[in-house]
Amino acid sequence: MSHSLLFVFRAVWFTVIFVETALFVLLAARKAYNEYLAFFMFVLFSVLRSFLLLYVMIWHSALFPTIRWLPYVPQLVILIAVVLEVLYLLFHPFETLPSNTVAHFVGATGTIAVFAVAFALSHPGAQPTAWATFATALDQAVSWIVCAIFVLVALFGTYFGIPWRHRVYGIGVGFVVYLCADVVVTTVIAQFRLAPLNPIRLLDMVAFLASCAIWAYYFVVPETARVVPTCEQIEEVRAVVGGFAKLLPSKGE
Repeated sequence: MSHSLLFVFRAVWFTVIFVETALFVLLAARKAYNEYLAFFMFVLFSVLRSFLLLYVMIWHSALFPTIRWLPYVPQLVILIAVVLEVLYLLFHPFETLPSNTVAHFVGATGTIAVFAVAFALSHPGAQPTAWATFATALDQAVSWIVCAIFVLVALFGTYFGIPWRHRVYGIGVGFVVYLCADVVVTTVIAQFRLAPLNPIRLLDMVAFLASCAIWAYYFVVPETARVVPTCEQIEEVRAVVGGFAKLLPSKGE
């Protein structure tokens, strides 16, 4: 990496750290942990992870390729918790939904997960070590799956009575922006064996900056209350996600 590109990389990284830290302060001031604990923990962990990796890159750069994978597992656990938290808030209260609505949504997500895992297994890429190949393939599959879930949330959130100015909708849209870029970055890195500090990482960081701006906006402006969805809206969602679920072979086939 050239000196000028390294300067840009570090400048963007410092900006990310500053913005995500400011977002964390905003969420703490708004007491977001009362309603959105998993999301609050995700932002907090992102701040701590950034400071750790920045310290390693400056003072122990030789360890950076190894250390950068250490936060992956806890970050994945927290991200899954965010997904579950958003889905719970999206579907709650469950008893008011028509039968099989949640099952169809799960089926649609499962279909996308099968295709994502199949792609990752058939195109794992070629990394220096078997562990690195496995890690990048896993990262690739997880990015596709989680991104798909948040896309479904963004597309159908209003059908479940969540207006576009509701914070659940904002959290979903922010993750769509970030994870769409992450899907591209992780897939390209997995397929072409790129270095950890490849310029394509700038796309990831810029997308995360955009997501932080979206989240900050939703937690600054007054939140719009949820509305009760109509049966017609719920049936439309069931029809669409049910179509995805039917792409998987049934047990009798």
